[in-house]
Amino acid sequence: MNKRILAVLLALVMVIGITVCGKIDISGGGTKDITLLVRGNLDAVYPGTFDPDYLELVGTDEATAEADYVAGLESEAEYFCYYFGIIDSTFGEDFSDIPEDLQKELVQLYRDIYSKSRYECKEAVEQEDGNYTVQVLIDPIDVIQTCYDMIVSDSYQPWNDFNTKYNDADLSDPAVNAEYIREKARMAIDLVNSQLPNLGYQDQKSLSVQVQKDEEGYYSINSDDWTMIDLYMVTYP
Repeated sequence: MNKRILAVLLALVMVIGITVCGKIDISGGGTKDITLLVRGNLDAVYPGTFDPDYLELVGTDEATAEADYVAGLESEAEYFCYYFGIIDSTFGEDFSDIPEDLQKELVQLYRDIYSKSRYECKEAVEQEDGNYTVQVLIDPIDVIQTCYDMIVSDSYQPWNDFNTKYNDADLSDPAVNAEYIREKARMAIDLVNSQLPNLGYQDQKSLSVQVQKDEEGYYSINSDDWTMIDLYMVTYP
């Protein structure tokens, strides 16, 4: 499994959309405002903290930022369900097919994971063309990698038992498929939660994030660079 070819289509769109609202006019602010834009976006999307100066810079309020944050968590939770085979987009399944109680648990799971995000933003540097770069250092969270390794090594027995139980199941039967989804979601949530106390980090990644000026003179984070930030923040093998 290779994160995020699918995720770019199914999960990242909403998260990237959050950063697009961070288009700013830096008249008089220069590198300070650019640094705040990048750091503020990271804080708003991952740990879900909102610097008042950042909110003022991008012209939003805490309630709106929190709503956007929850929407991003829901997108990531949906990707989690595709990634672990809980739902299958080829059959038209999506996050709404997950029972509501488990949807809430999945969103909380990602809130817990993202609370462990570890990154550093260096000060912005202005380039000759008037754009800016900000070096971002990220320590990738390894908990999904750990769970994946447990599954593929057959060391997580509940997963093996589940596969045996449903090996010949008729998933075209709506009742059987609904139970399959519930049981697999429950199992995946329990697995990741069991590994959260052991959460660690992989080797640090460094990314030069471009903050570019558009034709109207407003600055925003390059969407390709934001995609790379999301690829690095939590490792999906």
